[in-house]
Amino acid sequence: MQNDREILVEKLQDWAVSLEAFRLPAWEELPDFGLYMDQVIAILNRYLDVLPAVDASISASTINNYVRLRVMPAPYKKKYSRIHLAYLLMICTLKQGMGIAGIRQILPADLSEEKMHRFYDQYTQHHSDVRQLFLRQVEELAHALLGTDMDNDTVLASLAASAAVTAGLAQTLAEGLVSSLPD
Repeated sequence: MQNDREILVEKLQDWAVSLEAFRLPAWEELPDFGLYMDQVIAILNRYLDVLPAVDASISASTINNYVRLRVMPAPYKKKYSRIHLAYLLMICTLKQGMGIAGIRQILPADLSEEKMHRFYDQYTQHHSDVRQLFLRQVEELAHALLGTDMDNDTVLASLAASAAVTAGLAQTLAEGLVSSLPD
């Protein structure tokens, strides 16, 4: 039977593997035909399944609010296109650390499909780069904490506290940068 420390290490490794495997779909992987709302929600849940907080927040009323608030374009004849999915994927991942007002300021409006394709490709690459950086930071922190004589509950509490502090600092930075943008 494994000791508690080995189980903790295994859990951290499993989480890291799960997050390492997560990636936003490439533009070419997004459906290139009109989708109804229920299909959009199902696709978003599948793409974002590793992010449980996002999964719970995707609903028809939420998507309708994004359209009403002009965070994304309206569907055409109740059908959503590849552009809409790209907006929704960006909104859902950004919403983890930023409010809708900030997201509206940083997402471009009324782009042609070609320009949105380029913008989404840049976003997914940046998302991947930041995810990799985050995983390295967690690995370094976990390695340092696991090398101590702290009990497992203290190690978990320290990791959770570090994650919360990192998230708070990142959110503070994001809000400060967004507030510097022109309206």
